[in-house]
Amino acid sequence: MSTTLNSFVGITDFVLGNCLSAILILSGKEEIDGSLLELENVLQESFSNVKFGKISPSGVNEISAIKQFDVKELPSILLFTCQSLKPYKVISGYNPSELHTNLEELIKIQNLSIPSQNEKFKILTNFKSLMVFMKGIKEEPYCRFAKGLVSLLDSIKVKNYGHYNIFENEETRQGLKEYHNWPTFPQICINGEFIGGLDILNEMHSNGELVNEIPKDAF
Repeated sequence: MSTTLNSFVGITDFVLGNCLSAILILSGKEEIDGSLLELENVLQESFSNVKFGKISPSGVNEISAIKQFDVKELPSILLFTCQSLKPYKVISGYNPSELHTNLEELIKIQNLSIPSQNEKFKILTNFKSLMVFMKGIKEEPYCRFAKGLVSLLDSIKVKNYGHYNIFENEETRQGLKEYHNWPTFPQICINGEFIGGLDILNEMHSNGELVNEIPKDAF
């Protein structure tokens, strides 16, 4: 049986916790999803060293997670190694032969090891050119600081950024405080480098620096 995932944090934990993985992004349409899940059951027997997960666009958290991976078509299958959150391969639609071929390629990858905590943080901070660690998600920020961050980014038309809900993983929440030597959230990273919290971003915005500092692919 595949693992049911329901958020971006769930996906990242799954990918970084398994050397090889395949995540089914379901369409929400019963017929095609049923065919894909039947195919998955067969493939799990042939590719036992690949861990399979699935996520359906059934709620705000799930849809938000799918958007973060820039999925263009539903259903899709994302193949990963534990060394990156950028998919090794994306298979769009229901395409059994293409999926089988790419799984064959995936299992040829050797000498993979589960990343350490600091390696995991490096992978997470580099997921997008602009990455924020916050209480809640972009669509549903949980506190006034998270809401302030989302509002600030919205005000300057920043749309394409990664966001990680630190409430979903206590180990990551506490670990990032030490990793960035910063006790509070949100925490903002640009091109993998820690910038600071909301106060720093507000100051940069007031000085007219923020728009120029944020990578263009985030707009």
